[in-house]
Amino acid sequence: HKDLNRFYDGIKDISSEFNVKLLGGDTTASRNHLFISITAVGIGKNDKILLRKGAKAGDKIYVTGTLGDSSAGLSLLMNQPAVHGDHPMIQKHLRPTPRLREMTYLNTHYKIHSAIDLSDGLSGDLDHILSESGVGARIQWDKLPLSAELLQWEDKHQVEGFILHGGEDYEVLFTSSEHINTDDLLKSHNIMLSNIGEITESKGLQLTKDGYQVLIVPSSHDHFKETM
Repeated sequence: HKDLNRFYDGIKDISSEFNVKLLGGDTTASRNHLFISITAVGIGKNDKILLRKGAKAGDKIYVTGTLGDSSAGLSLLMNQPAVHGDHPMIQKHLRPTPRLREMTYLNTHYKIHSAIDLSDGLSGDLDHILSESGVGARIQWDKLPLSAELLQWEDKHQVEGFILHGGEDYEVLFTSSEHINTDDLLKSHNIMLSNIGEITESKGLQLTKDGYQVLIVPSSHDHFKETM
């Protein structure tokens, strides 16, 4: 009962923080397992609802926050249990922050053509936008936003996997034809935003790294995988 009360307290706290109303619930009996099902419903203006479809050739690709931290945090939890739970990357995995404040501001002040949250990873989720919009993309490796902690990770090949294919960062990726001054945005509104590439007419996802262009095969995070 103690754990269940903590769970209820967590729902109450997060609902209060983001102005969400808890309307009801359901119970399911099980001899051996715990089932938790959550449904979120919202209302928005038609011209402000952000969809995957709508990216246009020439659009700039923007992403909030940093990439790959959640997957790295999961790897620490599974492979290095001695690492303290307060480690920033572990916290990024256990307690992601939905970018409601950031996207409310950006969607009010800029024309956003398409958007998606990065639950499955950069390559997989960007591919959803490309597929539904009938376009391609070119992203720049040196423009991808990385945390100081991830930059210190020793296995650079593993880091590339975290960044491109790791999931559950819950940052928001969107496209817009507008130039957004990301430095001013950080200083004036404390919103971390990076321009990581552009939408192209030619289909496929290309990555420019170390002077070379390579075609990326999209790969999504498996939320039910037991090991990493």
